[in-house]
Order: sequence, then structure tokens, then C-alpha cells
Amino acid sequence: VMFDKYKELSREKGEEEEKDILSKKGLLLVGEDLGVTDEVVVLLLPWKLQCTTPWSIHRGEWYHGLTNAKITSHVKLRQYFAQVKDEVASSEEAFTDFYSYLYDYLRKDRSKHMEPATAIEYWQKLLQKRFRYLKEWLKFIETTLPFKDTGVTRDLWKQLLEFCVETENLSSHSPDGLYPVIIDDFVEWARAQQDPKK
Repeated sequence: VMFDKYKELSREKGEEEEKDILSKKGLLLVGEDLGVTDEVVVLLLPWKLQCTTPWSIHRGEWYHGLTNAKITSHVKLRQYFAQVKDEVASSEEAFTDFYSYLYDYLRKDRSKHMEPATAIEYWQKLLQKRFRYLKEWLKFIETTLPFKDTGVTRDLWKQLLEFCVETENLSSHSPDGLYPVIIDDFVEWARAQQDPKK
């Protein structure tokens, strides 16, 4: 019943109905009913429902996920979602799982790599409180255009989060580690910005 309610509310007048898919508008309406307006927080629901299509929930994913979580009413959905938010806020393991999931969920048309604009948008939203050098990282990307021809690889998406957690200051970074070359390039670039004489 809930799925059909949100489908009907999100359908535009004259729009051809996709019977078994809840669109982005519908997903955001679910978020509003759960008291959430932050798009990143709304994406916790597709993560828990193991959805596979960007900004969409298929009917089967909805019913399977809610059934497994024993959710039978809107009240129980609100309670469940509150628990999920607390889990991601308090557990680094849960956040890492959510962050990793978004790489696949947000890629358009299942392209091999994530579009740079998408990666930048979600790094800004996801890493603001976790990455001490986020401002510098974004400036580095803007200045050097490292993803212009390749897009953002899964390896870089994953290891940037590890870099955020493990690197308290740039002076402690060693290029002999296992990070992608672009992270080593960033560190070298950022150090030069801090001390242009080097």
C-alpha cells in the first residue's frame, strides 16, 4: 500500500506510468514523510533495501526489504529509518558500507566509472566532516582535471575514504603506500600549495 501511495503522489500529470518503479521524486517524498530533506540521508533507504537502479526503488526491492526488516506500517518504517541513521552516524563500519554502496548506486547507465561531477557532488556531501583536506582535494581536482578522460574508479572512491581516516596531516603521507597515484599526486600538489618555495 505504501509503495503505491508514493508512486501515485510522485506521478506527473500525463506521465506514462512505470507500474513497478518508484522514481526519484517518489523516493524524496518518502524522505519527507520520514522527516528527512537531506538527499544523502534519504539514500540510506535504498542502501538498506539493496536497490540497484540510481534514484529508483523497484516494487520487489521495496517489498522484499521491508518484509525482511519486519516493517508493516509507516510508524515502523519511521522507527527503522531512525535506527539506520543512528547506525551510520555511530559506526564507521556502517558508514563505510553505505559509502561503498553509493559508488554502484549512483553510477549512471551502469557505466564503468563514476562521472566526475557525481563524485565531486557526493564527496562534498559525504566527507565534509570526515576529510580534513576536502577543500584542498576539490581545488586539486578543479585545477588539474585528473578525471577528465577516465571518470572516477571504484578503487579511488574507496581508498579516498581510507585516506581521510588514516591521514591526520599531509607530512605523514608516504608515496610508498598502496594508495592510487592520484592521491600521491594530490599530496605533492597540496604540500606545494602550503609551501610554494618547495
